[in-house]
Amino acid sequence: MNLFNMAALIFLAGTSFITVAGVNDDRGSTLERHKQYIAKYASEHQLPVPEVKEYDQIKTLDIAEIISTTKIPKHCGVVPMLMTYKDSAGRLNTIKYLVSGDCMEPN
Repeated sequence: MNLFNMAALIFLAGTSFITVAGVNDDRGSTLERHKQYIAKYASEHQLPVPEVKEYDQIKTLDIAEIISTTKIPKHCGVVPMLMTYKDSAGRLNTIKYLVSGDCMEPN
């Protein structure tokens, strides 16, 4: 692992705790709505509801079809996101990962 990757990992690890612990109620409800939508989708397609797993950069994702992702919020900082997809075997998978929010400063 090069120095840049290590610095990024340390930064994300530190900010993820702070950000996830401080996520406002609106973001929490967005993630919950995603989970509810996927539960309904799974039921309608007679598939098991996937467990939310933390994204692992080392693993290659087997994505055949993206079912749903949460939208990037208008928020300055790192925020949690969910993505649910079908793999090549038709199984649903949901991963949780972090992105920088869409920080738009007013003019």
